[in-house]
Amino acid sequence: MQYASATHWNQVFRAYRQRGDDLDGGEQWTGAFAPILRTHHVHNILDLGCGTGNDVLRLTRHGYTVV
Repeated sequence: MQYASATHWNQVFRAYRQRGDDLDGGEQWTGAFAPILRTHHVHNILDLGCGTGNDVLRLTRHGYTVV
């Protein structure tokens, strides 16, 4: 098995950022989970696989504190 290097992924995400692309497809993930999180009174979220950071921005717009 072979893995892509960090250099490869840095280039991929840099290209996404430069084009303004969003890996999440907009609100697909956050739109689905924000109501569930709200129902369970979640206020703080830890994002470990940040990628482009678009999910973090959307979650903060929904009122969550994201680290």
